[in-house]
Amino acid sequence: MAIIQERKYEKCKTCGANGKVIQEELYGCDRCQRRIDLAKDERHEVTVFFTGNAAVEHYYFCSVRCVVQWLRAFRRPKNFNFVSLPLFQGRRFFEFQQWLGASEQDPA
Repeated sequence: MAIIQERKYEKCKTCGANGKVIQEELYGCDRCQRRIDLAKDERHEVTVFFTGNAAVEHYYFCSVRCVVQWLRAFRRPKNFNFVSLPLFQGRRFFEFQQWLGASEQDPA
């Protein structure tokens, strides 16, 4: 998840060391950088898995549109195994389908 604003600290007036946190980090979409509110769990997670080791890469998006745009731009890395997409239910599934360009008449 992209950090769009760093955590801010109150500085010690004597030594300049970080003290109390006065503002938490703000996170944003890995595609468009729009803020994602973690408290509302607004994110769509895509995970890329690789062969040969347990390494994974996590990407977080603010919308179905950003997931699809990222998928279209995705280029297969050398040791790529598979991608896990977010669970799209109900309206979000049909939105995902529309962004992919599928229609109701396409074969399954």
